[in-house]
Amino acid sequence: GVLLLVVGRYVGRRTASVMAIAGVWLYTLLVGAPPSALRAAAMATVALVAYGFGRQPDALAGLVVSMALLLGWDPGLAFDVGFQLSVAATAGLILFVPPIERRLIWLPTLIRGQVAVAVAAQIATLPIVLATFQRVSPIALPANVLAAPTIVPIMASGAALAVFGALPGFDAVLGWLAWLMSSVLLWVIQTCASLPGAVIAVGRAPAWLPFV
Repeated sequence: GVLLLVVGRYVGRRTASVMAIAGVWLYTLLVGAPPSALRAAAMATVALVAYGFGRQPDALAGLVVSMALLLGWDPGLAFDVGFQLSVAATAGLILFVPPIERRLIWLPTLIRGQVAVAVAAQIATLPIVLATFQRVSPIALPANVLAAPTIVPIMASGAALAVFGALPGFDAVLGWLAWLMSSVLLWVIQTCASLPGAVIAVGRAPAWLPFV
């Protein structure tokens, strides 16, 4: 988004799209290209190609196309739990967030979206979690809602540190900001995980459950 905003002022739509795609894949390589990041990068690529041709991106079509491309390149990704969870969670966000959010009209606007996202992702990934880890976390929903506000500041401060960290003074300010927000996130995770009943073992789930 930043690349499109900055570069798009000086070059055409298609050139900006190509440069943004390059930026997305460079970032993906920098974080180690785990399956979840590959899924996200592939979806971003499909959306940016649509943008470059002046088409309206479609999230569900983007997920299907990116999944097909990644599995065509490496069919073994289908058996990677990280890839399964990433795809399922993304599908849940696309399909379930709007109807859930409409039913949460009584919640404040700032909280409503975070709750809808957390519920949608958990509904979509629950069968895989039960079948793979044989446990469920009743505290996961409030933990996700509490943790969500820290994600954007962590990513923004980390990106700013990578770009401006060499400038005198910026390294300390941005580094402390990234550390502070990361510490808040870790505190939420550790506190919620230490609560009684935070994780409940459910035993072996039916083999067909994830396919449902």
